[in-house]
Amino acid sequence: NQMVAGTIKSIDIGKGILVINQKVGNEKVDRELSISEDVEFDVAGKLSSGVAGMELLKVGASVKIKCDKDVKVLKVTSK
Repeated sequence: NQMVAGTIKSIDIGKGILVINQKVGNEKVDRELSISEDVEFDVAGKLSSGVAGMELLKVGASVKIKCDKDVKVLKVTSK
């Protein structure tokens, strides 16, 4: 598993896409992540999954995202 940390740049609930701005070395890069219905969310202590979890997120919030070896998102955490 890999952890990706960054700031939410955009949220597209209709397409299930989360774009985060991630610091890599000295630059910031945008990463587009697909969110499926089985992705777990922990947003400020509220647990959810899929679209319902995406609805809890806010643009500009910092997130930690756990991915598997194929970069499939497993869990999104935001304080």
